[in-house]
Formats: sequence, structure tokens, C-alpha cells
Amino acid sequence: MITATGNNFGAYTIQLKDYQSDKMVILNGRVVLDPTNEDYIAAKQLEIYVPDLSIPKSTTTAVFQQGMSWSRPMVTALKSWIKNKNTIVIEKPIVLRSASAEPELDFFCAYVPKGVRFSPEGMTPTPLTLENASLANMSIVYQHCFITDHWVFLAIQIRGTKTETEGDEFSFRLNGLPNDISADVPFFFNAYSYSEDGSYEVPVHITGNQLTCFGVTGTNWSQGGVMETRLFLVR
Repeated sequence: MITATGNNFGAYTIQLKDYQSDKMVILNGRVVLDPTNEDYIAAKQLEIYVPDLSIPKSTTTAVFQQGMSWSRPMVTALKSWIKNKNTIVIEKPIVLRSASAEPELDFFCAYVPKGVRFSPEGMTPTPLTLENASLANMSIVYQHCFITDHWVFLAIQIRGTKTETEGDEFSFRLNGLPNDISADVPFFFNAYSYSEDGSYEVPVHITGNQLTCFGVTGTNWSQGGVMETRLFLVR
């Protein structure tokens, strides 16, 4: 666990679960933002100051921005990188229209040294199977899952997640995921559609191979019920 030594946007204590090696830094955790804070307003980019990291500088990765817009949960991706061994940078979040809650940053990302691209070559993918879905038409469109002793990489798209009533909870199992992971993660809902505020979000809780989805609110019947995510989870 990393405890930040400070930040430039007026946040309180920041703690991030981590895995570090000379090849990557993986961070998991949530940071609540206050857009009315004077330091936040003055910041051109967000900076989190931390004890020495295992890599001195990284290429860009993605941190998720979550928030409410017009009473809908929204999610988008922001660029982030390690500026030096003591500074993590995140591009300044977009301003949500009619925001009704403080935006949050969700870290489910891997930072790799600058000039290096993460590749699972030489690693054996773990096939996942979808079972016990509470919605009858759910199916996996694509999946990429890699499991190591220290972390899990999951990229998956699932269709058939449109509920009969907006906001209904649903659940399913992804057999193959290890039983020692637990996190609240964002799924992009109909991620191919355009919105100034990002994509609709399906908030999902993962406990081992069981996923519980807390529904999508504010969508209309033209939505096709496709959700996807791409994330690293520290074991």
C-alpha cells in the first residue's frame, strides 16, 4: 500500500494498493476530487506525490474518471503517467455538465517504463466462461484475461446487459477469475456512443468470480446493452 506524501489539488490522505517491479507499477484505489478547492482550480494537471517508485518514468496509461451528470453515472478515461519516481500525474478531469456529485478517480492501471509497451507475449491467457447470469441473453463478445501471482489483467466486453427496467441490479459469474480479488470497478456501457461526459457507467462489484452490477440509470430504450472494461487488479 502506498500512502501519498502530498498532492497539488487539495485532497486529503491518498492511499493506493500497489504492485511494483522493475517492469511495471500497478495501482488500485479511489481518489475523491473537490472541484471547488482553490488548489484544484489552480492546478493545470493533477499531481500525487509518493515515496520512491520502482520505475523512474512511465509512458501514458489510463485512469478512470467517474461522476454523475444529469443524474446518470458516467465514466471516461484520463491520461496518467509517472513523471518521476516521486510524482504521478493525471490530466485534469473533464467538467461534467449538471454534476450532482463530486467526481472520483479510479486507479486500475499499470504504468510501464517510458519506451516500453506492455505485452502478454509468453504468458498463457486464462479463458473465462459466463455462468449464472441473471439476464437471459448475456454473452461474452471478447475477452483477454491474464493471471499472475501478483495481479490480474481483465479486458472483456459483454452484450445482453440491458435490463427490463432502468437501474435494475443483475449479476453473473466469470469462471476462471481467482477467488482472492475484490473491488468496485467501472464498466463502460455502450462505450461506442458519444457523449461530452463520457460513457454511461455500470458500477460493478467483483468478489472472486462473482460480479454484481448495480444497473444503469437514465438510459433510453435505444441502448443496446453492451458493457466493457479493461483493468489491472492487484491480488
